[in-house]
This record gives sequence, C-alpha cells and structure tokens, in this order.
Amino acid sequence: MRLRRLLVRAATLTAAGLMLALIAGAASASASGGWWVLSATTAPDKPQPGQPAVVLFKATNTGYKTIKGPMVLKATLPAGFEPTKELTGQAGPEFASAALHREPVFLTCKTEGRTVSCPYSGSIPPTESIRLKAAGVMNPATPLGANEAAIEITGGDAPAVTPFVKKLEVTPEPTGFGVERYEIRPENANGEPETQAGAHPFQLTSIFNSNQVAVEIAPQGFIRTLPNAAALPKDLHFVLPPGLIGKAAGIPKCTGPTFASTIEGGANECPEKTAIGYAVVSLLNPAVQGYLQGVVPVFNLEPSEGEPARFGFEFHTVPVVLTTKVRSGKDYGVEVSVHEAPQSAAVLTTALTLWGVPQDPRHDSERGWQCLQEGAWLEEVVNKCKSSAALEAEENERLEEEGKPPRPAEEAFLSMPTSCEGVPVTTASGEAWTPAGKPETFGPVAYNFFSKPSALSGTPFTGCAKLPFEPSISVQPDKAQAATPSGYTVTVGVDQKGTVSGKEGELADAAVKKTELTLPPGVYASAGASQGLGTCTTEGFGFEGGGEPLGGESFAKLMNNNEFSTEQLNKTTCPESSKIGTVDIETPLLEEHVVGDVYLARHDTNPFTSPLALFIFAETPASKAFVAKGGEPKVQVKLAGQVQLLGDGRIKSVFGNTPPVQFSKLTLHLEDGPRAAQATPEKCGTYESNGVFEASSGAVKPANGSFTISQGAGGGPCNPAFAPSVQAGADSSQAGAFSPFRVTTDKETNTNDED
Repeated sequence: MRLRRLLVRAATLTAAGLMLALIAGAASASASGGWWVLSATTAPDKPQPGQPAVVLFKATNTGYKTIKGPMVLKATLPAGFEPTKELTGQAGPEFASAALHREPVFLTCKTEGRTVSCPYSGSIPPTESIRLKAAGVMNPATPLGANEAAIEITGGDAPAVTPFVKKLEVTPEPTGFGVERYEIRPENANGEPETQAGAHPFQLTSIFNSNQVAVEIAPQGFIRTLPNAAALPKDLHFVLPPGLIGKAAGIPKCTGPTFASTIEGGANECPEKTAIGYAVVSLLNPAVQGYLQGVVPVFNLEPSEGEPARFGFEFHTVPVVLTTKVRSGKDYGVEVSVHEAPQSAAVLTTALTLWGVPQDPRHDSERGWQCLQEGAWLEEVVNKCKSSAALEAEENERLEEEGKPPRPAEEAFLSMPTSCEGVPVTTASGEAWTPAGKPETFGPVAYNFFSKPSALSGTPFTGCAKLPFEPSISVQPDKAQAATPSGYTVTVGVDQKGTVSGKEGELADAAVKKTELTLPPGVYASAGASQGLGTCTTEGFGFEGGGEPLGGESFAKLMNNNEFSTEQLNKTTCPESSKIGTVDIETPLLEEHVVGDVYLARHDTNPFTSPLALFIFAETPASKAFVAKGGEPKVQVKLAGQVQLLGDGRIKSVFGNTPPVQFSKLTLHLEDGPRAAQATPEKCGTYESNGVFEASSGAVKPANGSFTISQGAGGGPCNPAFAPSVQAGADSSQAGAFSPFRVTTDKETNTNDED
C-alpha cells in the first residue's frame, strides 16, 4: 500500500508540471495497436570521469493493444562507463500487485563490450515496458567531450522503431538543475506522427526527463547507486504553440471534493468518465524504497473561478492541481503553470499520454483507477472497470434527469493548430527549491514539433486545404427608418461541428484569421456622433508597440494584434465616452461566452478620415469577477481593428491577425440613439453588406448579408416624391434699408426644413 501511495505522489508531482504542456516522445507505427516509446537517461546528465553513474533504458508500450513477443532490448552504454554494481533487466509491470496476479519479470541479459542484450519471450500490455538499469562508474581516463548512449528494440508484432540515441557530454563540471529531454508529438491510431492540421489526434505521448545525478543510498539496508534529481522543482511553466487547444468544455469533470477524497490503496474517487489520460513516472525516495516507477490516471477537474480549464492528479491526501490561462494580447496560446510543487520525492522522468477523444473505446483498458493496469491501484481484487459505452449511457441518463441534451457520442478534447505556416514550438521553464536568495532556474527550453534526431528544426503541420471553413455574416440596423442615426448589430458565424466532433477522420474547422466587412452604400458615419464622443489611448488599452500619435509604423504594429499587455485592463482606463458598442463571443471551447465592449481609439488624424481604429476588449464573466478580486486575468481578448472611409463614402472595417482560436458566433452591437456612430441609408430598399474572410488555413471565402429599410425618415412614407422648393426674401420691405435675407429649402415632402 505504501509503495502505491508513493507512486501516486510521484505521478502527481511530475505530471502537474506537464499536464497541458503535451510533451511527446518518439514512437513507431503499428497496425497491431501497440507501439514503442524509447528512452535513455544518464545520471549524471553530464558524467564526470571517475564518478559514479547510472544509465537507464526503457521501451514502453504506449499503444492500446498488447505487443506480443519474443523481443530483444539492446542497449549501448556510454563510452567509458563500467558497470560495477548493478545491471538489471525487467519486463512487464513496474511493481507487483494482487489485482494484476503477476510481478515484474527479471531478464537474463548478455554483455558484449558496450552492448547489453536482454531477450524477452513474453508480451508487453499497454502502459507497461521492458527496461534495463545499469549502475557503475565512469572510467577516470574517459575523454572529455561528446558521448552517447542508445537503445533499440527488435522482434515482437510491433514494427521496428528507430533506435533512440541519447547525446551527452563528459565534463568535469557538475550537472545542474534543468531538463534533460523535452519533447512533444501527437500520434494517430497507428502510433505515427499526426501531422494533419486541425486533426483530433488519437493521443499525445510525452517525455519529460529532469537533469539527474548519481547518489549512493541504502533505502532498505543495502547500499546502491541510484539516480536522483539534480534539484527539486518548485515552479514549472509551459507555453504551448498557438492553436493547440484542449476543449475541456463538455467533457465530464471530477468535482473538487471527489478529487480530494481518498480510498484504500491511495486512489481517489474520481470516476472513470472524467479520465483524459495517464502518466508513467519514475522517482527516487531515498528514505524508503529507493528508485520507483508507476502509472496513474489524469482527470478533468471543475475549474476554479476565472479558469478556462483545470486538471488534477491524486497526491494521496494532498490534491495537486494544474491551472491554465490564455496568452491574451499575444498569440492566444495556452500557458500552464504549477507553483510550489511538493518536495516529498525526487521526480526523475515522466511519460504522459493524453487522449484526443476520451470516449474512444480503445482507451477503455487505461481509463481511471478501476481500469488502469487492471485496477492495480485498488485494494480490492475485483475489477470494476466499465466500458466507454456503459459510461456514456450513465452520463446521458444523468443529463436527461437534469433536462439537458445528451452528450455527443464522440466528443473531441484535443485539436491540433489549423495553420500550416511555421513550425509549432513549445517551451518549458522552471525554478528549483533552493535556499533563500539563491535562485536556480532553467529555460526557456524549446522543442520544435516533429523534430528528428538528425534534423532538430522540425516541420509545420500539413493538409490545411482539407479543413472546413464556412463563415456567414449578418448586418442589421436597429431602426428600419431611412436617414436616421441607428445602432447596428453585426453577427459573424462559423460552423464548428468539426471542432466538437471526435468522429474518426473529422477535422476541426479553421479559425478566422482576418475579416473585412464593407457596409452598403448609404450607410455613413453619423455627424452627430462626434459631439461628446471620447477616445481611448493606446496606453490605456495596453498597447506595447508604441504610443500616440498613432500613425505609420505604430499603427501597423497595432493592427498586428500581438503586442497587447494583459496586465493593463482597458475597461478601467478607457473613458466611458469612448465606448461605441458591445461584443459577445460564443466558442465551443469554453462554458461561458466572452463578452465586452468596443471603443474608439485615439488617432492623430481627423476622426472621420481613414484610417480610424477600434479597440475590442472582452473576457468571460468568471475571469472578470476573478480580476475584480485581485486575481490574474485568465481568459481575455484584446483586438484592434481598422475602419476605412472609402472614396464613395462607404465604411469598411478590417480586423487582421485575429486569435487562432475557434468561435462559433461573434455578435458586435454598435450603440443606438441620436448620437449613434452611423446612420441608415437615405432611401428605402434592400442593402447588401459584403464580407471577406481569411482562415488560419489560408482559405479565403466571401460572405454577404442584407437588410431592408422599410420606412422613410421620421417614420414617414417610404421614398416620398422628390419635390424640392425654395423660398427667399428680406425681412424688411423698405427700399434701401439694411435687412436680413433668408433662404429656406425643402428637398422633399414629409421632411423637416433645412436652413
């Protein structure tokens, strides 16, 4: 029982820093449903001549089916490494369990020079591995400089996987706090890299290894050389590439009290339906068992106030959660942080798997405590694992009782970016637990997607032409009267069925990158709006790319929409007089709408000449409430748009480089009233607005909408006859006298006179 609890703690510590970082390692293709992830680590990460060292090799089945043997793990030790104390090969589960009815299998390995071969005739179920641990010393005569270790595996019914080569450096300098390996790679159902833009990957398999050192300890009375962390992490921070999203909205959640409760064996009571993956970790507990490994589930939790999503792992009696936020005002990628991680164990490596579609029945054998490794974490031997179909039926029954619609049969959790421009990059950084005044940090360490050992530059996503993109637009005045100041409601819609659906082969809808909207002839800026209308400064809105006067290069930076500060909240600094409308954004990625206001930006030109600028600021109500209490913003949108007055008087708005985040409906309402910023056309009739939308995938599509003016000005008849008249004369009829001369024109019947 104690062993299991220690393993749970380790999984929580490591995975809490990685949950949404989605750090993936290399795998091979397999039509059998099982595939390998290979890893090789050395402790120290930078070996020193004459010093103790430990080398660990591991091949893990991260697929969904068992890999059948026979197979051979072959490891190449670093040059100069001399095994002197321990060389142990194992296969199968990481530890013995009554529920599994089996124990790890010890292997007979053969050494020839630097090569160690470990044959195994059995099978490796999902999440289990074949592994080798070698303890020894680095020969004092080992040359300084580049060195390497390698692992390969042959045989079995999984296709051959490319050997993994661990590059290292022999140096007299000690190994410090940092990351030895940081990768991310989405996989399809064959274990191959999922390079399709907008795809819902089968899973993301991840590797995160801390820098390690070798120590001699006696956890059970036997002196052993074991790996240990160079330093214990305190804070970890991960920055994901823009467009890589996890749609937690709609996915069942484990409540806080349920997550915090524990049962015998060290598990918590989060139900299987809230599981979204699992994590395999290794750690060192120097006081008790020593070097340990284990597998634990990952759960989707109810987010706290202001958060877009929250995830958690069972840490025995201490719950550890991972908070998220959106990189507002920049590229709108997701940031994940963990603060003040516990110090109860030294976490060494983490292999993390998250599911693209959690309801996929191929994940049933790994779903939650009851299913993962046949319920190995539970004290009870009876397996209570339920299929995804049974869980879906239970969930829909609950929703029906609450009067809610049933959950989609397959609902996507993960979606890849919908852009094929540039290599997606993720970074990690951290701070260690150190004495006060002596901070020790690492990073940011970057990883380029789809990197190969021989070419670390990475590659972009592909297949953007396949992504669906069907925008629509509607422009409706608040008043149907001609020649009248009026508010307008602009609604942009984008079908997001592909983003929500997790059906095999369906792709997420491309995000809107640029929007151009030209209002019909006759919709002009209203002169009355200039009286008392204020403006918002770029400083007040949080623009970091330049101040007033806003023109030239600074205006171009503003329109790029990636140099805004999230700390400067424009709602508290933009004057109310500069507000000209409201905005409401609905997205399938969040439970709440994102709502806010539209402001007129200050500019160095006449306010009715081109170009003008508009500011849009919006946030979720929960995030707004959280900020009001002194919290950090979690979900905010800051955008600047250009308004052009064309030569024929028409109004054209342009919003470019908008966030690569899918929304289903955006409603912008420009305020109504006698001082509305725009007026209706002077004649009755049907008027068409023209929109042009550019997608993140590169697709460009038009979308038009129309409205009808059905009454004349002031509610009079529609399009009265044109009968102008002129009256002119002096006030006095006295010849030769000075007198005012008045001219009165009337352009048509049923209208007011104009002097």
